[in-house]
Amino acid sequence: MYHPGGFGTNDDFFDRPMKKKKSKLAVPILCMVAGLSLWGLLFYLGLRMGFGWFAWPLGSLFFLLAFLIFGVISACKQKTGKK
Repeated sequence: MYHPGGFGTNDDFFDRPMKKKKSKLAVPILCMVAGLSLWGLLFYLGLRMGFGWFAWPLGSLFFLLAFLIFGVISACKQKTGKK
């Protein structure tokens, strides 16, 4: 609280209630649903191609590889300053 002649300013920065930002949940939920759908599709295609139950780890490896590629691309974009 500001008191004339004391320390601080009279802008009442700490007395004001902080405004909360509402996070958008639509994009993360859609990404999760799309990712899980892609994972299921890779599993199904692996079964159809005759990999048997080895299609599950194969789909998982492709899914992990996609995350790693996305991380590298986003890190490179962030380093160069591009959006």
